[in-house]
Amino acid sequence: MNASNNWIYYTPFGLRNLLNHLDKEYKVPILITENGCMDNFGEDLNDVTRVHYLRGHLMAIAQAVNDGANIMGHTIWSLMDNFEWLDGYTTKFGVHQVDFNDPDRKRTPKLSAGFYAEVATSKILKGFAINQRH
Repeated sequence: MNASNNWIYYTPFGLRNLLNHLDKEYKVPILITENGCMDNFGEDLNDVTRVHYLRGHLMAIAQAVNDGANIMGHTIWSLMDNFEWLDGYTTKFGVHQVDFNDPDRKRTPKLSAGFYAEVATSKILKGFAINQRH
């Protein structure tokens, strides 16, 4: 999915399978944290790769809920571009761009911020089909 790094893969079906396994094995509520991907180089504010990634993984979570998994919540990684241990400030995970050259660290929402806000407030994932495989 992303040529800029080789350790994050687009595998929503794997997330669904994992959530179902964890639910059956441990029978406790599941909170998903730090789910996201970095920008593809050159996307800047129009981070369609992240929107695609989030949409697919949110669909997989909804499918796991439909399967009976007890999912209590989901958070993305990350709200803002930040310092990553391996890549410093070069890899961008945020749904808000941070200008690290600006002393005030100006923050600008990316396309994915609007997408995630719409899903979170409307509780509707447009284009979602419960039997759709990703």
